[in-house]
Amino acid sequence: MHSPSPSPLRFAGIVALAMFLLTLPAQAQMLLGDVIAIDFGPSTGATNATHDPDGTWNNIGAAANAGLDGGSTEAIGSGRVIVSNLVRYSNGTNTGVGFRLQTVSSGTGAFAGIGGASVTPLAGNAFTSTGVIPNSAQQDLAFMNQGEVTFTLTGLNNSLLYNLEFLAKIDIARNPNTFIANRGLGSEQSVSVDPDTAPHVYGFYNLPTNGAGNITLYVNTGNNINEFTAHINAMEVTAVPEPASCLLLLGGLGPLLLRRRRA
Repeated sequence: MHSPSPSPLRFAGIVALAMFLLTLPAQAQMLLGDVIAIDFGPSTGATNATHDPDGTWNNIGAAANAGLDGGSTEAIGSGRVIVSNLVRYSNGTNTGVGFRLQTVSSGTGAFAGIGGASVTPLAGNAFTSTGVIPNSAQQDLAFMNQGEVTFTLTGLNNSLLYNLEFLAKIDIARNPNTFIANRGLGSEQSVSVDPDTAPHVYGFYNLPTNGAGNITLYVNTGNNINEFTAHINAMEVTAVPEPASCLLLLGGLGPLLLRRRRA
């Protein structure tokens, strides 16, 4: 008996699923649902299994990165690969995603360093995917002043979108700074960040890459070396599906799943 041909919508969904699966990179790269958690602070204050029993944080500290000691500056236009291969939060395996810091232009400070400031953690601070942020990931930070600085995630999967959240908190009086994701692209998003005001967690959602596997977070601080200093204590990046892909998959696989339930 000849079986009926699949509907055009269902066929399109099946094709979309097949194409999506074919475009997924090897396990060593970012996959749908992967989460990357980053702690900015000295390695002596790094998160560990006690604070993070379900996975592994990436710890970016002065001890592991020469010159990033809370007092040094970066020359104008210079770049530094901070971590060449970030690990996934769930099991500590490599994602192939890199992390680069670059000073775009500078006053007398620009990127001031990592660590060097005491921060009182708050238990209510939480990221969407990983929940409450460990105290050890709140207590230290990266800080920038008198210049423009970019933080770039490299080697991302271009077929996925990303949610990027970060914690900005310090106990010293600071003025707000504007953080911009994907500056200059059609997907640009911005948020005004005040490190003195709760809840201290800020986010950019459904960000695409720039087509070359990169997403960049940009901040331009004011000229006052104290009041306008910008801060990042911790960061989380989560890979999410593109809405169009989800619709196609649901359109193509929905009838098939429903038929299986009725069988």
